[in-house]
Amino acid sequence: MTVTAHQHEAARSRFKTLGLSRVALAALCVLSVGSATPAAADYYYGVPVINMQTFGGEPGSEFNLMRVQASGELIQGLHLPDGLRICEFMFLGRDNDGARNARAQLLRKQFTRTSDPFAAPKVLASVRTRGANEFFREFSTTEILNPVIDSERFLYAVKLILPAGNSIEGVRIGVEIGGTCP
Repeated sequence: MTVTAHQHEAARSRFKTLGLSRVALAALCVLSVGSATPAAADYYYGVPVINMQTFGGEPGSEFNLMRVQASGELIQGLHLPDGLRICEFMFLGRDNDGARNARAQLLRKQFTRTSDPFAAPKVLASVRTRGANEFFREFSTTEILNPVIDSERFLYAVKLILPAGNSIEGVRIGVEIGGTCP
């Protein structure tokens, strides 16, 4: 597909207000040029598991762009555009471990002058792997608590919880957002 200057500029202007890095902005511009004017509101935020910070447990290692042999909690903050709705939350990975499951969560924590700094974040959505399978699978949910994004008062993050001794390879956690959800 050839990208015209008009398509590139249209994609760039749509994503400019999302507060993304230049690299992320460039990637989104390339991904969004399928049409000069996409549907009113479908944005996808993918968080590569290899980029997530490890807290407790083992950080594991990178293998073919996957996080392997990791355990504990992996966390990554998200900057989501204010006022849109979270439509779907998903985890893409390979769970080849019949005894243990991974769990991915979408979190939100209030940060205002009067909020409790020690209050735990709220889980807005959660998915977990089930059973063993040698292939990649996507685990997703459209059941989102408080789906309207309020980035002025809340911090958003994703967390991946991996049990010790697992055979689970994490690839990506995704958040699909839009003005309206199907």
